[in-house]
Amino acid sequence: MDNSEDKMPGGVAKKIDVSLDETEKQFNEDEKTLEDIIDEELASEPVEESEPVRNSDEGLSEETSEPESVEIPRAPEKDAPKLDEPVELEEEPVKISEKEAEEIREPVVEERPVKVYGKRKSGKGLIIFLVILIILLVAGFAVYYCLSTGVVKSDLFGEKADNCIKPADPVDKKETPNMVSGDEKVIEIVNGIRAEIERNHDKSANLITTYNHTFPLHKINEDGTLFALNKSYGLYYQFNGDEWVEFAPQLNSEATKALTDLGFAEYADGPFETKYYINNDSGIICGPLSPSSSFWSVSCANENWISEENEKLATNLADAYKTKKGEPMKYLTVEKEKISESGKNKNYEAVMAQGYGAAEIFYKKKTDTKWTYAFGAQDIPSCLLFDEEMREALSGWTGHSSIGKAMTCINEATGVEEEV
Repeated sequence: MDNSEDKMPGGVAKKIDVSLDETEKQFNEDEKTLEDIIDEELASEPVEESEPVRNSDEGLSEETSEPESVEIPRAPEKDAPKLDEPVELEEEPVKISEKEAEEIREPVVEERPVKVYGKRKSGKGLIIFLVILIILLVAGFAVYYCLSTGVVKSDLFGEKADNCIKPADPVDKKETPNMVSGDEKVIEIVNGIRAEIERNHDKSANLITTYNHTFPLHKINEDGTLFALNKSYGLYYQFNGDEWVEFAPQLNSEATKALTDLGFAEYADGPFETKYYINNDSGIICGPLSPSSSFWSVSCANENWISEENEKLATNLADAYKTKKGEPMKYLTVEKEKISESGKNKNYEAVMAQGYGAAEIFYKKKTDTKWTYAFGAQDIPSCLLFDEEMREALSGWTGHSSIGKAMTCINEATGVEEEV
């Protein structure tokens, strides 16, 4: 039989020492049952007086001074089995005192080892670490941004190479961008113009080397229609106040002298009284040069620095203009990417080119290769310009507008703007 613990009144656990060897002897020699042994152990303990116990079980009164009889099944003493054999008890009422019944009924509290776990770690340390890390990352990015953009000067961040970012505005540096094959001669010409200007003036700090700032024009047909090249190197002068009135003509004269000394001759007259020069041996074109402009610059480029697709489109548009107007188109600029569909049934294409101070509108059927010139205007055109074919071709066209507005015209009779 396993060692077990019993409870004395008051909740004090008492260990009943029952030796298996001794118990077996008592069963075999005295023919005692297991209940007899337990009863003897319990009877040997001193009896403590206790207060009346309230119990709602049947057979016990709320307060009693005399124990009531309680019957508990008890195995017969005859033929008691040995401990190593299963004991089969037959129910036989046994009268015991209420106190004994209370001790038997009281549940045995099993004492189990209590596991003591370590104190759970707080997450505050991790949160603080993450907050500090985020602050450091934000501060590091801010410092990097200020250094790399020039807000804060540092030798760690040099100037960006011009071949990485092609500026729309002049590059404030004398060094030329990284050159590719064929650029050397063009850059040599630009440096020659700079040297002539610096020889005559002490204001060279305002003279800025440029890359793709302005583009020289070249002739695309026998009529002399001018179209812009798509790459250039040059110079730009940044005037202070009204000094351009006196200084611009001097710059123009000095640049012209430098080009003449380098073997250049007059090539073409551009818009706004500008002139272009060419070196026929090298095929380099420089310009525009204008003595009266408050904006002074000169650019140089090889004549073969062109976009073949855009130049082919420009040639076709110049032919369409001459067919309708009866005279050559002097200048235009256009990009193939600007072509968009038009017409009520979207079966037309239209494009807007830039001429001398006006927008020039062209259209054609998608199935055709030949373009038709529509009109040129600086503002909303009159509805009288539109014939039936033009209305059909340009109806719903939005390619002329930066905000996607459909083509409109002014009704001369009502003065109201309406869609074509």
